[in-house]
Amino acid sequence: MLAFLAISSSHLEFVWFIDKDGKVLLVVAPVIPLLLILVLSVTELRKLSRLPRLLGYPKKSVRAEAFAELMRQGEKAIPLFLQVFSVPADRYYLWDASYARALAAFGLGRLKAQKAVEPLMMLLRERRLSLKERCAAIWALGELGDPKAIPVLLPFLGDLQATEMGEYLTLLDSLSACEIADWAADALAKLGAQHLVDDFQRALHERDDEALQRLKTTFRSEVTMALMKVLDTYRHAPRLRETEAWVSNAAWALGRLKAMEAISVLRREARRSPFPSVREICGQIVRELEALARLPMPANPTEFDRTNLPAIPNPNAFPTDNLPRPR
Repeated sequence: MLAFLAISSSHLEFVWFIDKDGKVLLVVAPVIPLLLILVLSVTELRKLSRLPRLLGYPKKSVRAEAFAELMRQGEKAIPLFLQVFSVPADRYYLWDASYARALAAFGLGRLKAQKAVEPLMMLLRERRLSLKERCAAIWALGELGDPKAIPVLLPFLGDLQATEMGEYLTLLDSLSACEIADWAADALAKLGAQHLVDDFQRALHERDDEALQRLKTTFRSEVTMALMKVLDTYRHAPRLRETEAWVSNAAWALGRLKAMEAISVLRREARRSPFPSVREICGQIVRELEALARLPMPANPTEFDRTNLPAIPNPNAFPTDNLPRPR
């Protein structure tokens, strides 16, 4: 056995093995209800073929060997890579879903597998996603070249987190991007959306209102998410001090978009940001948006029940026999 997990408590003792052939073996002590739960969860992992299962193996060399073997199969490996996205990501102790899904995304991107567009878009919509999964899926969607991925990629233009890709960089021919925002910009450029990248960067770096209004006409929701990501991730940027102006500009842009959904994020930064200028502008934008939220909403005529209102008079409904006639 090459890998195992042993857990012991007053209620449960079990050992879970994964051998080099990708077989999953589970030995459980006699608590029947917990045994049933564990068996059901392992059953899903056993649905994977041997090579996709090994993409999540704890040992790096085993993962690399499995990936290389899949790539040698060419297009026949596409359904095997796609299998990785069919099992839950957070249920297994010795099968690392983040490694498996990142490697699968890179493989599908290199194979130009158009069938992977939807699964990769769904992956990026997940809330709990590791940085390596995020970068791999973004890169793969750029390689696949389908413009319908543009709305999914746009919010990541505001993700200032950086990741050390390690073994993954050896899978790519060349890539100099560091922050996730750079990966998203590269992918969008491949999809023919460089103008969107330029407009977002002008709005974020220069407070260009015209660029912001151009983005607003088609991608208001996605741009709002990207600006909120700036506020959520700038503390994790590799060069924190350089982000002060960007964060202030992101708050300004959210105010210009009248983004009520960003009030809680702006209020947090008004209290906790390490930069005084950010605290000041976030507080200002929060006050403006809260004042706007208190204004009465315009009436919607479709919301009224008009069934009991008096009908418009019909002139033909009145008797005219007794009315005086003109002479």
